[in-house]
Amino acid sequence: MILEGEKLKHAYLYQFPLGTRYSEVIAHVARVSQLHSRMKLIVYQSGVRDLIVEEFQNIGIKNVEDIVLTDANKEEVPSNLKIHMKQCAW
Repeated sequence: MILEGEKLKHAYLYQFPLGTRYSEVIAHVARVSQLHSRMKLIVYQSGVRDLIVEEFQNIGIKNVEDIVLTDANKEEVPSNLKIHMKQCAW
């Protein structure tokens, strides 16, 4: 999603098949981030989160944010994303 003024706008959405290698995901995201330079990449915390965020930064993707899902926000974050996706224009 891209923030334009006060509105969020979809930039790109892609669902990787289960079993996709992390190296393929990182390469794909790098290509997309070159096309959408204003896009912000958000990575949810997982066991490999630190490695993925570090790799994105190493290949020059600067607008990366990692989010820690806690008991307090683990339902709120995906719900808010779903609401934004429904409201945004493609």
